[in-house]
Amino acid sequence: DPGNAASGDGSEANPYADVREATASFRLSLAAGSPCIGAGKDGTDMGASAGSCDGPRGAALVVHLAAGTYDARDIEIVHGLSLIGAGRDQVIVEGTLNGLRGGCRLSGLTVTGGTSGGVRVIGDDSPEIIDCAITGNTGREGGGLYCAGASPALTGCTISGNVAYYSGGGVYCHDASPR
Repeated sequence: DPGNAASGDGSEANPYADVREATASFRLSLAAGSPCIGAGKDGTDMGASAGSCDGPRGAALVVHLAAGTYDARDIEIVHGLSLIGAGRDQVIVEGTLNGLRGGCRLSGLTVTGGTSGGVRVIGDDSPEIIDCAITGNTGREGGGLYCAGASPALTGCTISGNVAYYSGGGVYCHDASPR
C-alpha cells in the first residue's frame, strides 16, 4: 500500500508500502539434492548459507497490491511471485517486470513506463496475465510484451501504446506460444 506512512510486514492488515520490499524478501537456498550440499570445505554447503528449500523454485508467494502507483523499475519477479492488483484502473506499476514464472499470475494492474519493455517472459514458463493493461512502455523488441520460449496465457488484457526500437511494438514472440 503506497499510502502507508511506514512500511508494514507484508500482511493484509499491515501491508508493505513499497513493492520492492516484497520482491526482496527472499533468501538464497539450495534445492534438495543439489550437488552443492556438503561439497564445501569440511562438509559445508557451497553457495547458500540458508539451508535447503523444498524445490528448485521454492514456495509460491502472492503479493496483493492496494490501489496506488508503485515504482517497479526493472524488478525481477522471482521465486514463484504473483502480483495481484486491486484493478487495472487502480493499480499502476511503473517499470519493466521481468521473469514472471510458470504457475504464477500478474492480475488486475497496469504496467507502464518500462524502458526495457512492459512485461518480459523468458524460458519455458507459462504464467497467467489476467485483466492487465500494458501501455506506455518502450523496449528494443516487444515494447509491451516480450516472450522468448515462453507460453504466457493472457485473458482480458489490453496491450496498446507501446514502442519497440526494432520490432513488435505491442508484442514480440520468439520460439513462444502465448495464448
